[in-house]
This record gives sequence, C-alpha cells and structure tokens, in this order.
Amino acid sequence: MQSDYPINVKDAGLPQQFGSALSYARRYGIQSILNLSASDDDGQMASNPAQVSKEPIVKEKITMKSTRWKGKTENYVISQIKANKKSDDIINELSKSLELADDVVQFIKDNAGTAE
Repeated sequence: MQSDYPINVKDAGLPQQFGSALSYARRYGIQSILNLSASDDDGQMASNPAQVSKEPIVKEKITMKSTRWKGKTENYVISQIKANKKSDDIINELSKSLELADDVVQFIKDNAGTAE
C-alpha cells in the first residue's frame, strides 16, 4: 500500500515547522490506516493551561505531644534555638509546611531570641 500526502508549511526554510507538520502527517496517517481515534492532539493540550487544584493544602498540625514533634521537628527547633535564630524566623520557617499548635509556638517563643 502506498499513498502521497503533501506536507504544507508556511516557511519551508524553518526545520521546526517542517518537523511539526511531518509528525502530524505521520500520526494521523497511521491512525487512519489502523482506524484509531485520537484522544487529544498536542495543539489542544498546549492551548489549555494545566488545571490547578483549588483544594487548600492541608498542613499537618503538630503539638508538643505529637510523634512528629518528638522526632525531627523538636531536634530542628532546638538546633535553631542554639544557633541563636529569632523565634519569629523559626516559627515562619516551620509554618511553611506545618500547622503549629499554640504549645509549640509558645515553646519556641520562650526559648528562642525575639526580634529586635
């Protein structure tokens, strides 16, 4: 079996346009020979921006009694206190990934330096 399929591009001197047109022709030629349907075409995917989830990110809440606190978080906070980090800086850093219970915040404020 043989057929001819003309490949038309606006500027034949641009290899990217020719390559894109050639890929398109091959893809749809093979789909038509094998009687396959296309789920979506690259142009359609490129024209629709990725969908961003509107669900809020749920942060893990830690307390002084939680397992997460007793592990790495407590050691991290103590190392930051020993490095003379300000309490607000420690709290802000942890708050990026965790929801801090009042007892954790109070512990940090009681033991770390304050902003001057």
